[in-house]
Amino acid sequence: MAYNLTNNLSYSQNLVLAAKEEMEKLTAELNETSILGIIRNQKRFIVHLVNSDQDLQVRSRSERNVYETATGRLLLAFMSDKERDSFLQSNGLPSEETWPEAATPADLDTALAKIRTHSLAITHSKTHIIGLAVPIRKSGLVVASLSVFLPEIRCSASRQKEIVLALQQAAQVINERLDA
Repeated sequence: MAYNLTNNLSYSQNLVLAAKEEMEKLTAELNETSILGIIRNQKRFIVHLVNSDQDLQVRSRSERNVYETATGRLLLAFMSDKERDSFLQSNGLPSEETWPEAATPADLDTALAKIRTHSLAITHSKTHIIGLAVPIRKSGLVVASLSVFLPEIRCSASRQKEIVLALQQAAQVINERLDA
């Protein structure tokens, strides 16, 4: 969230520099597209993307609704209470269609607590896309999200576990680089 507060381009560049090599390894290992995302101007914003060479790929716009994406949900979950309250005042609650499990204030709190507990957000879109996101931390604070998005057809339960483990390992390396 530090980038959001400062809107500092060099901060974004440092984040990408710390993540780029590890994201390339992650994409090569999984052969799935990886995304480094932040929240900018109340939207999920991609600061770096590494495409896979799969024939069937998920393409994502650089800016998307926070509630629609695993990245956005994860970053929302790790916002401070004050930041989250401000975001909710500006954007309202997610619609029932966008995020059915979080359409009321109590349900949103429960969904965000679950994301914080597991340090993982998973989305299943109506267009059969699965998104998985883990936090990127600098000095213990969540500053970005590392995500993989893929067609549901390539995401069996065992494959999902493999992706989550690879995401967590890549995030750990990026976190260490940011803290170095």
